[in-house]
Amino acid sequence: LKDEWTINGEMDTKHNRYSLKIVPWEPSPSGDKKGEINIAADFREQDFLVHGKIDHVDVGNFDVLTEVELTGKMFETGTKEIAYEGSLTTSNTIINYTPFREFKGQYKLSLDTFTLTSLKFGEEYTLSGKISLISPYRSNISFEANNALVSDLVIFVSERKLSEEILSGELKGSVKLSGPIKNMKGKGHLESTNVHIGSRRYESANINTDIMGTIMTVSDSRICTKEGCLILEGEVDLRRLGRANALEKLKVRSDERTNVLSGWDILKKDETVGFSL
Repeated sequence: LKDEWTINGEMDTKHNRYSLKIVPWEPSPSGDKKGEINIAADFREQDFLVHGKIDHVDVGNFDVLTEVELTGKMFETGTKEIAYEGSLTTSNTIINYTPFREFKGQYKLSLDTFTLTSLKFGEEYTLSGKISLISPYRSNISFEANNALVSDLVIFVSERKLSEEILSGELKGSVKLSGPIKNMKGKGHLESTNVHIGSRRYESANINTDIMGTIMTVSDSRICTKEGCLILEGEVDLRRLGRANALEKLKVRSDERTNVLSGWDILKKDETVGFSL
């Protein structure tokens, strides 16, 4: 693992039981451990059970603490190939020191394709799709949000938790991606109603995005009040999600119909300002 982690484990080949412990190769400059992953696997003739515990591991820009259970059962496809299907669940999940919704889903695994039939984050978010296991790993992935909360998304763009008094609203929409896993392309559309940002209330928000690789471009998007709309535009580097400045290239500006927009630092109707939480 690029000389950053060391792996220790035990194998009981007689009973097909295995355990792994993955720890930092060296501590961080502060002396704190970067995290620890413990995995226990039990393989039987027709099925398997894998239990993992991720203890404050950096995943991208996110500190992750969770327990994962993966089950699988062998079945024969219509072409007589051997494949597996099973479930994936998490428990006690904390991301960036904030409790997070649990994951619960179903999958199928064949020699050349991993299919996520449904992975839910609580009842509000669903992820599904297919990933080829053959280079360049072409994929089709769909993310759906329904009756979700705007405040749920703050964990991805802020290093601190915000209360619903500061940010609230209902959210729905979808993001669809396709192409080689390292350079996927797609589009997203999100709608929100009854949005509150601080003391300011917004009737609605419509956000449209184009995604190419790790860059998400926002255009033709608006956050509206009764007086008019704010135009939202710019780009977000998805690799920066989880950092305080993740939205620094996303700008808001007033349109010609907006007269008074208290709560925003807009001095002129054609002036743009950075978007931050």
